[in-house]
Amino acid sequence: MNVICLSIVAKSELSGAQASSIEQRLSAPEHVYDNGPPRVWRTYQQGLYAVVDAKSKQPIGLVEASGSKECISPSWWLDKDFRGKGYGTMLVDTLAAYLKSEGYTGAGRIEIQTHDNAYDSASRKLAERFQRQFNLLTRK
Repeated sequence: MNVICLSIVAKSELSGAQASSIEQRLSAPEHVYDNGPPRVWRTYQQGLYAVVDAKSKQPIGLVEASGSKECISPSWWLDKDFRGKGYGTMLVDTLAAYLKSEGYTGAGRIEIQTHDNAYDSASRKLAERFQRQFNLLTRK
């Protein structure tokens, strides 16, 4: 069984090869309509992170995390090659652990904005999972 471990790496700490890989994937035709972190990756300088496979060091996703330590409202994006394979669950668990280690204590509302609602159901479940880890699950 292949165990996958992810890590969160600040945009400023990516290697040149990792940054290039992200740019290549964001420019791929299958990602042209993706929302969330890909929309701000080239403009924001802070609050951006890559989600990296710890073994291969290959970026598989992005995170934008903004908000106060008491009410973080992250958004994430997973490369299409990794969707539907359990990586989303690992992403939010790894992100929650990382943010807690950085002193974040609460989670705010997480916007769901997938193109044509293609991943809205899965994204809502991931958002709820993330929020539960901060014991602030919001009810709709």
